[in-house]
Amino acid sequence: MKAEVGDLIDFLISKAQKEKIVNHIPKPKVGSGKVFFKMSRDFDEPSEAV
Repeated sequence: MKAEVGDLIDFLISKAQKEKIVNHIPKPKVGSGKVFFKMSRDFDEPSEAV
């Protein structure tokens, strides 16, 4: 039983360390995607009817 308890403790410690790593992934900041998108200057102008 001591071996099983030791294995459980090791598992819980490794799980806690993995969660700690996942929580430290930085979230994107507002405006960080602006290099991926370009809007034309006439974006707000009415489009031509087809």
